[in-house]
Amino acid sequence: MVVGLVGCLVLVFALPLSSVLAGALVLAIGAAFYLLRAAQTPADRVDNQ
Repeated sequence: MVVGLVGCLVLVFALPLSSVLAGALVLAIGAAFYLLRAAQTPADRVDNQ
């Protein structure tokens, strides 16, 4: 876990700012979709199951 954190911090300082911001934006969008999906009740979901 510590190695992963160190690796992420190294990437943050090694990558251009635009790449870090783009990655953060993608992560935020994914988290928002996850939270919206988790907030739905099973009856609200449209799954093909």
